[in-house]
Formats: sequence, structure tokens, C-alpha cells
Amino acid sequence: MADSSSSARSSRDPLDVHLTVVVNFGDEPDEKIILIDDREIKMIGSVFRYRDKVTRFMTLSLLKAAMLQPKVAKKLLPGLSLLARKGKAGDG
Repeated sequence: MADSSSSARSSRDPLDVHLTVVVNFGDEPDEKIILIDDREIKMIGSVFRYRDKVTRFMTLSLLKAAMLQPKVAKKLLPGLSLLARKGKAGDG
């Protein structure tokens, strides 16, 4: 019986999800960035199967949002340049 329930679960129609992702960098309205605005996404399969892709997407999206905020970019850029220099020193 367990096999029939798992096959029924996999044959379901995709789940429609409307996704909005907003990142707030402060209390002021101009300190927020909308990364995704009411995008329709079809959820197929398991989130756990695609967890690496989801994690990569969210990390890159947060970095992109951070770089769009000048006060956050000022704090991130020195750290990123230190990491780049450290990586070059380790290669040689």
C-alpha cells in the first residue's frame, strides 16, 4: 500500500506558488529591495531534492540585494577584496 500512495503523490499536479521576496536593510521605506515580486512558480517534486539549487539562488540573491544598498556594499567590499587577495596568495 505504501507504493501506491507514493506513486499517487508523485503523479499530483504541480503546486502553484506565488513568491515575493523583500529584503529590508533598515527601517526606512527606501532601504528595502524587492528581489522577486509576485512571481508564479510551479513546485514540482520535493524541495529537499533541489535544496542545493535553492540555497545557491537565495545566497546569490541576498548578495545581489546587499550590493544594491550603498551602506551595505561599503561594508562588504573591503571583506570581499581581502578574500580575493587571500585566495591569490594561497594559489602561488
